[in-house]
Amino acid sequence: MKIYFNQKVMYRPWGGGVHFLTNYVEFLKEEGHDIV
Repeated sequence: MKIYFNQKVMYRPWGGGVHFLTNYVEFLKEEGHDIV
């Protein structure tokens, strides 16, 4: 399964709106999905 994001995911050391998204992407990668 491929997951598409309209905008690039930014990896930041602090929290915020993108913090959940980056954690979710990492989780999907561990599940074996291709993140595009």
